[in-house]
Amino acid sequence: MQLSIVIPTYNQGQFIADCIESIVNQSFKDLEVIIQDSMSSDETERICKEYAKRDSRIQYFREKDSGQSDAINRGLKRSTGKYWTWICSDDRFSNLTCLEKLVQAIETKNPKEYVGVFGKAAFISEAGDFVGNYQSLSKDLVVQDFQLTWPLSQPSSILVCERVKQVGGVVESLHLGMDLDLFLKMLTGNYKFLFVDHLVADVRMQDNSKSIKYRKATALNALSLVIAYFGSIGDLKNSDYFKELTYTSDTAEVRKYLSDYKFRYKIKFWIVPYFEKWVTIKTNLISKGKLLKQRIVNKVASILVRFPKVYNLVRRIYKGLI
Repeated sequence: MQLSIVIPTYNQGQFIADCIESIVNQSFKDLEVIIQDSMSSDETERICKEYAKRDSRIQYFREKDSGQSDAINRGLKRSTGKYWTWICSDDRFSNLTCLEKLVQAIETKNPKEYVGVFGKAAFISEAGDFVGNYQSLSKDLVVQDFQLTWPLSQPSSILVCERVKQVGGVVESLHLGMDLDLFLKMLTGNYKFLFVDHLVADVRMQDNSKSIKYRKATALNALSLVIAYFGSIGDLKNSDYFKELTYTSDTAEVRKYLSDYKFRYKIKFWIVPYFEKWVTIKTNLISKGKLLKQRIVNKVASILVRFPKVYNLVRRIYKGLI
């Protein structure tokens, strides 16, 4: 099996047939479709069972899960393909040759260097009409390309399944931004995503889609992931994540976020290293034990993060003791 496609779904009976049709009619035939239905109460079950009866490549699983990320990982465990992706049940592939073009392109590359391939994407309306183009980066991607922007649309990509499983799939506690987190994990270690200049996916803009319903939360989540991976937001003026936050939030919310961010950045990259140095000096005089040092550092760091007013006091104490 060359390609596994997971469709996580819940009450998307209005759109799921369009999604499935865009897969089963592809010119690329060596694929399997794994539908993970989180106990839908609409016509999703009936539609999926009908397709599964007609096409042996479709597997339908109706079971409770803890959210979309859990459903994706369940599908990943059942996947047998060399390559893998997931597509939301209200989205679709743009044309009938796109998957063939992606697979053909990635097959020519060294899997020790390239762990995925992606193309272009477009936005469509609830009725399926073209709305606009997704602003993907038209080049091969490395992990640094994700610090300031979403450089690709997730359903426009297919990934090396072995690498996806190696990094543990998506984080099940993430209900937003699990794709960004997965891409960052996959690219860590000088890996790349290959770019193919071809339209691949249509992302549907409808009221219940996460990209619309949770737009501000998605931006905040993306910023948190970027800070966790890169240590900072980077250039605020050029950060699309920050621009999205300012677009979806009022001025007071943005100012509060920046204030909290700057304080936590100082805690992580200025105060904590200073205290580590101080604790090293003191604990070396008292004991050679690494455990004591680590306990003190962890305690100080946790206090500082929870009580911002301690900031200036800490500086005065630090200067007096070193």
